[in-house]
Amino acid sequence: MDRRRSILTLTDGGKELVENINRNMKAYTQEILKHIQPEKRKAVLESLGLLVEAMQEIKGGCCDARQA
Repeated sequence: MDRRRSILTLTDGGKELVENINRNMKAYTQEILKHIQPEKRKAVLESLGLLVEAMQEIKGGCCDARQA
């Protein structure tokens, strides 16, 4: 066993907190989108998708799951 590595898991409370944060962020995002004209929402969502793709291509970025 490699002692330089540790596997961490969330407690039930931690899992509940993450679910709560995700739920709140989804509601917040939906509220933001309500303030964008319906005919422009699709363009906004497509642009955000492109931004996420570009961020995922950056090696060593803040959210690079490939580092694990």
